[in-house]
Amino acid sequence: MKNVASDLREREEAIICELWGKIPVKMLAEILGLHRSTVTKRVKSLGLSISEPKQPKHIQLVPQLKELLDGLLLGGNALSLKRKSAFFVATSKEPEYISWIAKQLKECGIELEGRGIYQKHCSYVLITRSYYEFRSLYERWYSQGKKEVPPDLKLTPKILLLWFIRGGHIEVAQKKPQRAIRFWVGRYSPCSREHLIKELQEIGFKPALYVGRRISMIRIGPRDFSYFFDYIGPCPQDLEKTFGHKWALALSR
Repeated sequence: MKNVASDLREREEAIICELWGKIPVKMLAEILGLHRSTVTKRVKSLGLSISEPKQPKHIQLVPQLKELLDGLLLGGNALSLKRKSAFFVATSKEPEYISWIAKQLKECGIELEGRGIYQKHCSYVLITRSYYEFRSLYERWYSQGKKEVPPDLKLTPKILLLWFIRGGHIEVAQKKPQRAIRFWVGRYSPCSREHLIKELQEIGFKPALYVGRRISMIRIGPRDFSYFFDYIGPCPQDLEKTFGHKWALALSR
């Protein structure tokens, strides 16, 4: 009977064989939870060489796909460069969320790399194929090398829904039966935060921005609470088990 360490090493080596040369070594090391040098040593021991890389694919960036990716990126997911192209990456501890993203991408014609979804300790990582057109999206979201909200981003109901699913929280007052919405925005620059505030105002909300030493958040108060959920619509059916509690809490009194 094989021991746990041997089984783990076999799984790691299977992933290395599957993804070597297809994604950056740094990302491969992060998925495996190993140091880059350890991955390189494993590659040498397996006798792998960098074969002719798989060519990026083309995809038409139709409005439906662009809106989906904008919402997923605002919700904390990422794009990664690969030469003249880029690929999309999502990470979460919730397997239902990752599977749902895979389904949404597939409906838009986006293929996953290899098996597409890999387990990283207690998290799950989704990786798509590389697409030439994703490069323009990367440059739009990472214009200065750091992820920022594009100045042309519009908060449609779907984009706001995708942001809320991953990054939104419900604030429950202790003394009053009031509810509010919080979005943590510490990762973004003041310019990006102000753009999000402006977009929310144009929808009709009255958001407030709170900036502290440790946290920064955008808050949508009790007066706009019901309108917020009317605007984004119901929780996607496939995500009810994982995120439906947010909607249930919104309806509770």
